[in-house]
Amino acid sequence: MRIFRNGVCYVTAWELHAVPGFFKMDKLVYAPMEFAVITDSDSISHISSREDIIDYDLVSSLSDSELDKLVKKYEIEVESLSKRYLEALLYGRLRVLYQDKEYVKNYELCKTLYNKLFFYKQNKKQIDDYITNYLALKNIVSK
Repeated sequence: MRIFRNGVCYVTAWELHAVPGFFKMDKLVYAPMEFAVITDSDSISHISSREDIIDYDLVSSLSDSELDKLVKKYEIEVESLSKRYLEALLYGRLRVLYQDKEYVKNYELCKTLYNKLFFYKQNKKQIDDYITNYLALKNIVSK
């Protein structure tokens, strides 16, 4: 999860472990829900362009119904891509499917976003409370 405030990007440690590349952080972080503070403009630009990192401000502003629809959208997409995989397996065309870079990229992205959004949906109150307290503790002004 990422949060942008006043030209600074706060990214959860577990997101950074999944992102290839080196980022200039203000401090090393180890706890999964601890935030890395990133002030380097190139690193901020790279993180903001990543589709696989959820923007907290976008999902936290969704109603429960909107969040359910978003989770369902990715669930349906993962199911559709999984059916395509099973068909390729059944008809001996897995190698052809794996050569389709767009399929592989879409499958990984949809599966990742589904898992992250589902986790957020299931733990919304705890995550929202944690982030609110974290921002208050660090005196970080709301958007």
